Formats: sequence, C-alpha cells, structure tokens
Amino acid sequence: GSGGTIGPNFGAAITDSGAGPLVSLFNTGGALRFTGAITGTGPITIDGTTAGSSILFAGNAAISGSTGTAVSINNVAGSVGFTGTLTITNPTGSGIVIGNSIAGSSVFFTGATTITGAASPALSLNNLAGSTAFSGPLSIVNPAGTAIVIGAVPGGVTFGDVDITGLGAATGLDLTGTLGNVTFGTLDITGTGAAGSTGIDLTNAANAGAVTIANPSVIQG
Repeated sequence: GSGGTIGPNFGAAITDSGAGPLVSLFNTGGALRFTGAITGTGPITIDGTTAGSSILFAGNAAISGSTGTAVSINNVAGSVGFTGTLTITNPTGSGIVIGNSIAGSSVFFTGATTITGAASPALSLNNLAGSTAFSGPLSIVNPAGTAIVIGAVPGGVTFGDVDITGLGAATGLDLTGTLGNVTFGTLDITGTGAAGSTGIDLTNAANAGAVTIANPSVIQG
C-alpha cells in the first residue's frame, strides 16, 4: 500500500516465495495491524509514516533469502513495532536497516529477533531522533561482515539480551560513528578466531553518548 491513511487489521497469513516484497508501505497514516504469520523471500519495506500513525506486526514473520535488505524501516514519524518473532535468514543485503526517524516516534521489537547469514552490517541504525528498542532477545548468527553498526541515534537505543555468534574477520559492534545513548542488557560476542576480528570498535568515537552494558557479558574468540 502507499500514500494513504488506513486503519484495517490483517489477520490472514501472508506467504510469497517470489522476489517481490512481502509487505511494502509508503507514506502511511492511521493504524495498521498484521496479526497473521508473514513468510517468504521478499522483504518488508516501510518508507514514510505520519505523526500519530502506528504499524504493528503482531504475528510471527520469517524472511529467507531476500534480495537486498530483509527489513527496511525509513522516515518514521509514528510508531512501527514487531511483537511476534522475526526470523531473517541469508539475505543478500543487511538483515534490518532503520533510518531517519523524528523525535516522538518509536520503532520497537518485543519478540525474539534472529538474523542469520546477513551481509554487512546485519543491523544498521542511523539518524534516529525517535526511540528505538529491541527489548526481546536479539541473536545475530554467522554475519558475513560487521554485525551491528550504530550511527547518529539522538533518540536513544535500548537493547535487551544480545548474542552475536560466528563473527569472522569483522566487527561485532561498530560504535565509531555513534552519537546518542545506547544501552544493552547483555552483549555476548563469540568469534571464530579469524584474524582481524574485533568485538567492539570505539575508534574515534568522540561524539558518542553513554554506552552502557548493564549486566555481565562475554566477548571471546
């Protein structure tokens, strides 16, 4: 859908094995709720939501083998949430990219989120004046490059338990361009022992706000 103000609930399952998008929403207002399961190869793309709008994915979503970024959320003025599980497997691009939200907006993931085999970065957050939260567990498995990159996030980012496993010759958490407060409940990073692997990169992160890991965590390999 695109360019409208809508208010329906979608209870039916959405399944698509083709290359096209599973869900594509542009310049969306009103309240939109998906309660059925979403499964397929196509991406979920959201670009443009109006102030006061809400988009909620309450059912479980699984995306496997998408071309490009599996879940893209951009230009958010309302709220976008995933309360079911979100499972992303082997996209050719990033797993999740969130960018350009305004103050007062929110993007949140309360269910378990798993990203496996994504290109670099598996998760990218940048230009987020609204709040962003992964309160459910976040697992990034066998990333092809950097696992998490956080740029300018003046609205703040909050994570619950984060596990990065199978990290090769790349970076687990890149904070070199971070601006804003970032909080983790736990952050566990396990590498493969590859030369050039970095757990957390804070190089030249002069503009970073408070980066907090609240509970004991392990970085190894």
